[in-house]
Amino acid sequence: MLTKEQLKQKAEETQAIGGTGFLLQGGVNPDLPWDYYLDLVRYLRHDLGIWVHGFSPVEIQMMAKLSGQTLRKTVADLREAGLGSIPGGGAEILVDRIRKKIAPLKGGREKWLEVMEAAHEEGVKTTGTMMFGITETMAERIEHLEALRDQQDRALARNNGGGYTAFAAWPFQSGHTPWEGKVPKPTDVEYLRTIAVARIFLDNFAHIQSSWVTMGRKTGQLALHYGCDDMGSLMLEENVVSAAGTCYSVNKDEMTRMITAAGYEPWQRDNIYGEVRA
Repeated sequence: MLTKEQLKQKAEETQAIGGTGFLLQGGVNPDLPWDYYLDLVRYLRHDLGIWVHGFSPVEIQMMAKLSGQTLRKTVADLREAGLGSIPGGGAEILVDRIRKKIAPLKGGREKWLEVMEAAHEEGVKTTGTMMFGITETMAERIEHLEALRDQQDRALARNNGGGYTAFAAWPFQSGHTPWEGKVPKPTDVEYLRTIAVARIFLDNFAHIQSSWVTMGRKTGQLALHYGCDDMGSLMLEENVVSAAGTCYSVNKDEMTRMITAAGYEPWQRDNIYGEVRA
């Protein structure tokens, strides 16, 4: 667990190079009290001035249990404390057959979707994700995309500010997991085809993110010609994908060159796709 002094140091390092936010996910710890999360978000947002893109749906489910509140009230309290948006972590494939096989403790697809629904009802923005290549069928990938598209339709109809800002997909990274060597890794071509299909199918999503973190620079750059309009974030620290044996990184100048070389104009965004001016 990071101390406030460590968080302050990381925030200062981020802001020194023009960064604006933290992606904050830490797993489920039933020993942490509900107030811990509220205090953490308040400190990051109000004391340090950092946008908090935080907590996967499984974490928010646990927070609701700790607080004894509904999901909507839990999200509302987090937003009041300073939570800016919610990442789509843990979606994997939103098909119960797959989730029971690879992530039984995360709950079925409805558990993930009901957190996003509560967030959208409260006017909070979230991201949609898909991790593919873990024995699902092509039809199940489409079932996953359909769940996201239907939920986005409901969010946009409310017109309250909530909804998905973007979609990101990446292949399962099996390194250092029980699945290592047991499932074939999706190819770069399969990744690009998946992105292209998502761009067509998710016609109500404004943005599609390229996953250069898992695919590498060249394929991440090429994804801009397959439907992506966003190269994602520059990261000072990343502890999830790298734990699975994949570790690609770029700096700001390299990212700018990649986008320019692909024929596009680079500009820095915040977590809800507003322009960040120097």
